[in-house]
Amino acid sequence: MIDLEASLGPGSPFPHDKEFSAMGGILWEQVDGWIFVTVEKDLDPLPPVDAMEIDVTAAEEVFNSLSDRYITNKDYNLEFDRFKASGGRPELAGFFAAAGKFKNQEPWSRYNESTEYYAMRFMEENGESVGWHGSFPLFGQLDVSAGNVDKEPEPNKGDDGIGKGDDKQDGN
Repeated sequence: MIDLEASLGPGSPFPHDKEFSAMGGILWEQVDGWIFVTVEKDLDPLPPVDAMEIDVTAAEEVFNSLSDRYITNKDYNLEFDRFKASGGRPELAGFFAAAGKFKNQEPWSRYNESTEYYAMRFMEENGESVGWHGSFPLFGQLDVSAGNVDKEPEPNKGDDGIGKGDDKQDGN
């Protein structure tokens, strides 16, 4: 996982975001859990804003209101707890349009190879835990024709019958 804002620096179009990129994809067993979010039900409370001036406080309030709906993934592999994101990788920054001016500034100007070259090097150094085999794609094509990917999934229940979002510690 690569910290996008740290990679793009002042060239990031959304500097307040906390975005990470997963080189090649994410294994299902890496997903600790999720919150199913719909635009109509969950995001409409956000006031319309210019994409460059996101109201971070309002976004955090919406996220916090959803946290009790967290669904744990029963297939999560605890081995992934020992890994962390890589931090910024400026050699992987792909700038477009106006942000392209940063390509000629430090630290990006010292990387003269293609982003594909640096992506391969990154995976050679970091990809073993996700089954890197030396080439992309990392995974085969998924067949989603059997199910509705827009349907809210049922919560997974642990051995104790409690999903992560269901375990109220304080009795509330």
